[in-house]
Amino acid sequence: MRGTWEETVPVALAVAVGAPLLLSQARNLSMMQRGDDTAAALGVRLERTRILVIVAAAGQFAFDTRYPVGVVTRYADHHPGSPPDLRPG
Repeated sequence: MRGTWEETVPVALAVAVGAPLLLSQARNLSMMQRGDDTAAALGVRLERTRILVIVAAAGQFAFDTRYPVGVVTRYADHHPGSPPDLRPG
């Protein structure tokens, strides 16, 4: 059994929305590693950045856990050294 479009489309949409959102916050997160005071002095809006990252990461996690079988199946089909298929049936 291979992944279907019903599994692929939601994951593709989640990646298309979530990945750019997370990547857009990379600079802010990098500055936040130096501390909240330093990041705020450099113009980072701390609360906004935290909320955006948490929401985007939670959304990605939700889709990754909702549609894992199709993704794993497609990976295993194209990578010969992958673990054996352990799905029932």
